[in-house]
Order: sequence, then C-alpha cells, then structure tokens
Amino acid sequence: MKIRLDYYQRYLLVILLTLTSLLVVGQNIFSPAPPAGKTWHLIFEDDFETGVIDYSKWKREVQQRPNSDNTIFTYWVPNAYRIENGILKIQTTYSGNNNANGYPIYYSGGLITKGKFTTGFSYMEARVKILQGNPGLNSAFWTMSEGVFNEDGSGQDGTEMDIIEMPWHTGRIQHALHWDGYGTDHKHSSKVLEASASLQPDAWVTIGLWWKPDEYIFYVNGEETWRTSADGVSQAHNAHLLLTSIVSSSWGGIIDKNKMPVDYEVDYVRVYALTEKDKFSPLPLRDPGFEKGVWEYTARKPVSAQFSYDTVDKMEGNQSLKCVVNTIDAINTWRINTSIALLLESNSEYEITFSAKTTGNAVKRLNSRLIYGGTEAPEKFNLLTQYTNFNLTNEWQNFKISFKTNDLSKVYDQTQINFDFIDVATYYLDDIKLTKKGNSSINAEIYQNQPALIIYPNPVNDMLYLSKSNNSNTKNSYKIYNSTGNIVKQGITQSNAIDCSSLMRGMYFITLNANGEINHGKFLFGLI
Repeated sequence: MKIRLDYYQRYLLVILLTLTSLLVVGQNIFSPAPPAGKTWHLIFEDDFETGVIDYSKWKREVQQRPNSDNTIFTYWVPNAYRIENGILKIQTTYSGNNNANGYPIYYSGGLITKGKFTTGFSYMEARVKILQGNPGLNSAFWTMSEGVFNEDGSGQDGTEMDIIEMPWHTGRIQHALHWDGYGTDHKHSSKVLEASASLQPDAWVTIGLWWKPDEYIFYVNGEETWRTSADGVSQAHNAHLLLTSIVSSSWGGIIDKNKMPVDYEVDYVRVYALTEKDKFSPLPLRDPGFEKGVWEYTARKPVSAQFSYDTVDKMEGNQSLKCVVNTIDAINTWRINTSIALLLESNSEYEITFSAKTTGNAVKRLNSRLIYGGTEAPEKFNLLTQYTNFNLTNEWQNFKISFKTNDLSKVYDQTQINFDFIDVATYYLDDIKLTKKGNSSINAEIYQNQPALIIYPNPVNDMLYLSKSNNSNTKNSYKIYNSTGNIVKQGITQSNAIDCSSLMRGMYFITLNANGEINHGKFLFGLI
C-alpha cells in the first residue's frame, strides 16, 4: 500500500509541476518583460489588487467628451469604475437620454495620472482585454502632454501617444501618434494591426511603447509591431498616462445603445525607465550641431518666430540653428526657445559650452535655463557661473555655463537645457557641448577597448572574484570606481579575490593591471 501511495504522490507531483510550468509560460506570453538587453527600473505600477482606485496614482476625469463631429457625447462620470478580482473595469453605458440634436448620450470614464505621475523617455506597458460586441466604442491606453497643442510643424515639443486604440471589436487594434494640435494644422501617424491568432475579441493582450530619444517602438505581447520617428520624437518629459473609453461616431462601427453596458478591462499598468548605466549613450549632448533633429523648438502664442537651419553661417558641422524673432512678450521671455534633454547624474559637476551670434549692430540677449522634471527647480542645481544671460553681437562668440547637480533621485525626471530668444532679432546658435568634469581618469582607464574582465558573482554581496590573472602568485593592482568616476577602492590582489563589503549599494567599474595588461569590467554591489 505504501508503494502505491508513493506512486500516486509522484504522479500528482508531475501533474502539479506541469501545470505550474504552463502557468509560467502563460505569464511570459502575456506579461513580457521590457525590451531585452537593457537594465530597467520600475517607476510606476498599478496592478489594481487593492480593490479600490489608488488616488495617489490616478484621478478620475469628469468631463464631456464629444466625438469628432460633435454629434455623440460621452460623459466621463465618477461612478464608471470598479475593480473585481484585481481587474480594473471602466464601464460605458447609455444614459437613457439624447442631446439637443437627438443623438444619444453615454456615460463612461477616464483615469489619468496628470498631477500624480509624469514620465519622459521610458517603456510603458499595460495588459488589457480587447473589446468585443459593440463596435464604435473606443477604449485606449495613451499618453498626453501640453506641448501637443503647439502648432510648429514638429512633434518634438509634445506628442499624443496612443499605445492601443480598439474601436472595431474584431481583434483589430491601432497604435497612433498625434501632434501640432487638433485643428487645421493637426498631424498624425498610425499603424493598424489586423486580427490574428493572438488579437481576438475578448482576448487579453499586453501592449507596450518604448519611447526613446530618437524613435518610438511599439510592442504587442512582447513582439515589436511598429517603429517610427514620425515628425520628430517628443522631447517633452511631462507626459501623463490615460485609460479611457469614448463613443465614436462611425470610426470602427455604429454603436448599438441597446448592447450596453460594455466594460474596458485592465489588468495592470507599468512604466519602466532605464537605470543610470543604460541610459542612452554617450552621456554628453546628443545633437551638438543641430544635425539630428532632436531639439525642440517653441514659439508660444502670441509671439511669433521662425526656426530654420543655416548651412552657410555656422561654426562646426553642416549647419547652425537660425531663429528669426518677429514679436516678443516682454514679460514672459521664455515663450520663444529651443531645448534638449540632458541625462545627468546626481552630485556631479558639468559644463555646457556653446557658440552664438546675432545680426545688426545692437547687442541682443539670449537666456539659458536648466529645467528638471518639467519645471524650473533651482534646488537641484548650483550654478558655478555668475550668470545665465548672454549678450550677443554680430560676431560668433563662445559662452560657458558651469553647474553642479544635487539630488536627481527620480530616474524618470530628466533635465533639459533651454535657450530663450528674448529680443526681436535673428539669432544663430551652434556647437553646443556638455562635459562632465573630473571624468578623465575613468574615461582613460576604462573606455579604450581594453580586454573584458569576468567578475563573479554579479551582483556582488561581499567578496568579488576575478577571472583575469596570469597565475595565483602574481600580484595585480586594481582600482574600483563609482558611477560618477571617483575611485572608491584600490589595492593589490594576489588571489583574484577582493573584499567589497565596505561599498555602498550601486554600480561600479573596475580596472585590473595584470603585468601591464589593463582589463576592465563592471559589477553591481548589493541585491538591486
């Protein structure tokens, strides 16, 4: 009897293990990790497991949302939301009333993170259920920023990013981008994905967007589905998230008010940012000579200015930035500017140099500002130069801004440099460079194509072991640097083992000098 019981125990164990493995596979299919090859840091998550809306992350929008031709209206109402078994459900219902034109009024909802959470370059992901049964209702996961309304011929100052839209209820979905407002100058680009084995009505789907400095990459169930730069990638780092439902007029189909209510179901929303070591490289300015089209140009009404590139009057490269200012706002001098994101480290010293000139005989003014997380934050920077206002003449001059960062703890809050054009004039700007001070030692010893160094274990908890050494009797010198380039530990090792227990948790670089052969590597200390 005992032998038979053991047999059934083993049989049941095999079944349980098989079911467990199937569940894990299912999780991998429907909950893919952020794009591979990078180290990501989770900066926002809501899995709706508490059973109530987390108002520290979301706010309920209460507003009227007309469709494109102002016939059907959707009212976002406070009671459109519920959470059941860890699933957020945004319900759309027919109100029972029609508007003045005789068209039905619907009740639905929109959750947004505006004022709670904003993001810049990041990977955004949600798991949602594809709608079925009532085409014409469009539920979406998307982002919005104020710069979308700027009509300047570019999406760089703000782009609406629709990670998923699904008005068809057939399994068909869409990615889309919108910029330059929503009037006559509105522009957009989109990618429609037809129904497939994994895109079916009432099927769960994981959709994501990797918002990079130079392109957007969209994903469905972990597979890349669309890659585009549209009309310039948004450099605005104040995008908020939205989960919404709205009734369209005929896009996707004509909605049937008798087939209500319809739930938009969301399992989770997550946002990841690249950790310090995996932010886009190189760390200095990505477009010093206005050659790559990643600068943001803004002329906010009522002022007037035109931005262009000049291939004749320039300092370096193929062109300079030319800004012709026609009218100004004497009080709000920030209305006309150009800006670009800077990815900086905390407690570090930087220097920005640039060249600028104007036309005519009169001196014209140019101002510079450091922006952190979408707003001016003087507590984040210590200016080491006396001023950030510069007087330009009709000759090219070189200028410098030196500053030290304080705590830039939020990896998703990026810094940007703004140059404001203050006077009515024609400005030229070129050769803008960012330099981190005191980095010569780490640059010289680590980044010159030396042989790689194998380190184990990695992450390191106390003892670090190296694979490079001629033999166990050879004394090799080593240096360990922190992420800002400062030496935190150095010495001689004869046993290929280094005690790192005194280090703080973080990322480190190491160089090993083995009989004149310089090897390098990097490691994490502590369980990060």
